[in-house]
Amino acid sequence: MKLTTPILFIFFNNPNTTRLVFDRIKDAQPTKLFLFCDGIRKGNESSDGITKELKREIYDKVNWHCEVFTFFPDINYGPAQGVYKAINWFFDNVEEGIILEHDTLPHPDFFLYCATLLEKYRHEKKIGLISGSCFYDFNSSLDSSYGFNYFPHIWGWATWKRAIIDYTSSPKATDSEIRQLIKNRILISKNLKFYVRYMFFLNRRNLIETWDLQLMFALWSNGMCSIFPTKNLISNIGFGPDALHCKDPNHSLSNIPVQSILPLRHPTSIKFDNNYDLLYYQRHINKSPFRLLLSIVRHYIMYFKKNIF
Repeated sequence: MKLTTPILFIFFNNPNTTRLVFDRIKDAQPTKLFLFCDGIRKGNESSDGITKELKREIYDKVNWHCEVFTFFPDINYGPAQGVYKAINWFFDNVEEGIILEHDTLPHPDFFLYCATLLEKYRHEKKIGLISGSCFYDFNSSLDSSYGFNYFPHIWGWATWKRAIIDYTSSPKATDSEIRQLIKNRILISKNLKFYVRYMFFLNRRNLIETWDLQLMFALWSNGMCSIFPTKNLISNIGFGPDALHCKDPNHSLSNIPVQSILPLRHPTSIKFDNNYDLLYYQRHINKSPFRLLLSIVRHYIMYFKKNIF
């Protein structure tokens, strides 16, 4: 049975991971497929040369009945603006869909999981995003296959056009605005609150290139939470020295195994699980305010080296 939920696939110049992820998409055989590949960077024509061939290769691999749409800009928008433009292009054409990047390798169950929950929560204004990532080993005796949390994880995800209506590429939210947003949400850890403020500080000062913080801001501003599965459905296979952010191949989030989640067991109500967000922070980030301040200094040093020297 073919997948009727549209898929957006975002890739660039990473042929090995791109091929692996696309093979999973090919197995799902979506009836609508949107392909985005950013333009070649000026001054990097030689290292980005694979991009042109990769576009053709991926396009030619679509050998099932499928509408294919492409957005292959001539200029390079970069990892933040590029993904933002791809998402908005996607939802200019569809009302709901699945988003995968070149390094987010999904379990086969991921597609039906997303399609089912997109339909189930289509008109539920409390829900803004469906994540495929699970960063905690839940006991198999849990009553449901997924839960609800505040932090949207975007290594393989799905959403609706109605949920990202206020998503912009650069909401320069003030610290007071961020503090107000998290006031009634992340109540169980001061360090976690500080970490959220720290990330938005970096974004506000243009010290990091990101698109997902802006998405999180849009969801939180509209009182929306996310869905997380109790079995991990996405393995990030892109950790390494060539990655933009995830450079440590030995990181605890690198290449997490995936598991089957079907058949789905639905919860009886929407109840937020703050413990899930806290466990994610404690196990995979766990930076004290002092370490975060040191990280800010490091980001400033990197910024000045990049833009001045």
